[in-house]
Amino acid sequence: MSRFASLLIAGSLVLPVAASAALKDRIFEFTDAYYAANGINPAKLEGRRQAPSAAAVLDTPFYSFQRNVRVISTFAGYGSSGELRFFTVNAGFGPDGFTADAAGRKARGIADKY
Repeated sequence: MSRFASLLIAGSLVLPVAASAALKDRIFEFTDAYYAANGINPAKLEGRRQAPSAAAVLDTPFYSFQRNVRVISTFAGYGSSGELRFFTVNAGFGPDGFTADAAGRKARGIADKY
């Protein structure tokens, strides 16, 4: 068998597979109440995803803690074992973005850990 035929056969065995998230795995922006309950002051969020834009679209959320803003931009990186990881950044904030309660202290502890 010629080298070309071998490559052709090998190439035909590699079929593209569509990868998609389950409907409930889609990334939505959180509500102000959810941010506050988890120790984040929503008034301090900067660069929060808004729709429609290149990074987000309007959509119907699945859960009460989600806004109707579905994030469509993702970034790729690698985990500690070299595995591919995808993530998104919904917003940013400084040290004053944590609430002054137990939830804020817990959130700050998690942030400081990473």
